Amino acid sequence: MPLQFFPDEPLASPEFISQIEQELQLSFPSDYRQFLLEHNGGVVWPDHLNNEHSDDEWEHTWIERFSSMQDVLFAYRYDAYNWLTELIKEDEADKYAIDLNKLLVIARCVRGDFLLYLGKEDYGWVYFANYGDGQGFNRTSYASFDSLLQSLKPRDEGDTLPINIEDKIFELQWFWADSQIHFDRFEELLKAYGGDPN
Repeated sequence: MPLQFFPDEPLASPEFISQIEQELQLSFPSDYRQFLLEHNGGVVWPDHLNNEHSDDEWEHTWIERFSSMQDVLFAYRYDAYNWLTELIKEDEADKYAIDLNKLLVIARCVRGDFLLYLGKEDYGWVYFANYGDGQGFNRTSYASFDSLLQSLKPRDEGDTLPINIEDKIFELQWFWADSQIHFDRFEELLKAYGGDPN
C-alpha cells in the first residue's frame, strides 16, 4: 500500500534544513533530507510496524507523528528531550558504541520514540527508546530512514485511513519544555493550521 502523508507544517526548504544541520552540528542522510523536503514530518498512513516474526517492541507499534524540522529545532534549543537523553545515558551508555549526543528524535509512537543516529559508527541507523513499558533503548533492524518507512503497513487487514487525524496543537508535548508551555511554538503551530495567534 502506498504511503500517504499529512504534513502539519510548511515544507522545509533546503536552506532551512541546512541551517538546522549547522546549528545542531549534524548532517542528515539523503533519504531523511528528501522526506523533510517532501513532507516535513506529520502523520503517515499506513502507520503500523507489525512483524509477526519478531518479538521486538519496535516491530509491534505504530507511529503517531513524524517530527518536523520546526520540532527538531524546538527540541534542540529548549532541550525538550533531556529526560530521554538522561535515561539513555544513565541506563544504557555502554550498550552500543555510539555517541549518544548524536541521536535525533524523528518520530513519536503510541509507545516510545524512534531516533535517527547521525554519528560515524552507525550513520543513518534507526534506534528505538521506550522507558514507559520498560523496553529501554535498542538498535532496530532498520539500517536507514527509508527502511523504516518501507516497513509500515496497515494495523489490520482491511484497515482504511482514519477519519480523525488529531491536530498537533492539541498535543502538549510538541510545545512543552523546561516544565512550561512555550507559547511562541504554540503560536507557530496555530498559524500553520490557519489560526490567528492574536
